[in-house]
Amino acid sequence: MLWILFITTALSRTLKMPATVYIEDPPPQTNLSRAEVIRALEKSAAEWEVLNSTVDFKIVDNRVSADVLVSWTMSSYLPPSIWGYTTTWPGGEDKAIDSSLIELRSDCDWKTTDALDLQSTLTHELGHALGFQHSDVYEDTMYFSLSPGDLSKRSLTSRDRSRVRHAYPRGLFGCGGITRTTLICEDLSCAEMLFDDVQCCDDVIFEILYTPIE
Repeated sequence: MLWILFITTALSRTLKMPATVYIEDPPPQTNLSRAEVIRALEKSAAEWEVLNSTVDFKIVDNRVSADVLVSWTMSSYLPPSIWGYTTTWPGGEDKAIDSSLIELRSDCDWKTTDALDLQSTLTHELGHALGFQHSDVYEDTMYFSLSPGDLSKRSLTSRDRSRVRHAYPRGLFGCGGITRTTLICEDLSCAEMLFDDVQCCDDVIFEILYTPIE
């Protein structure tokens, strides 16, 4: 028997693509050069530019027109023990993110042994800029905590990548963070595999309606 599946996925808000990113010059206290920050950001952005997704980041020199601003902030203005913090602003009723602000610690040396890894931090914060919330799975880049010296969060896990493909799909009908598509399967195991991909994620709504084909 064949089954026809009607699949709906949704993210509360999504960033319009391609998304432009502007980086403020790092303060001297960070012990980072602008070139180092750009290289780290390029690698972080590449992680989110997942195959079969529309995610596309462009680093620009114009701060005013940027969709994502990477800035530097005193620790006293950030939550305790936080090295990076992202704020997003909605863009109206079309479920778009108008802009995102990534704030990184400006008064700390990012190269000391007790500092967080810059690339891992940027990869995580870019996820928030895309509209993703924290994952409850330790291995995921979007896990809520990062330890000094941990480089594993530089790379997205299969769950992180599934979130991207469902929220920013390529080649499917999508509007305002809502995606609908139809699949025909010989059995319902394909639906179970799709559900398993995103069941750990609070920000992705995943629904499958199915009916048999006579």
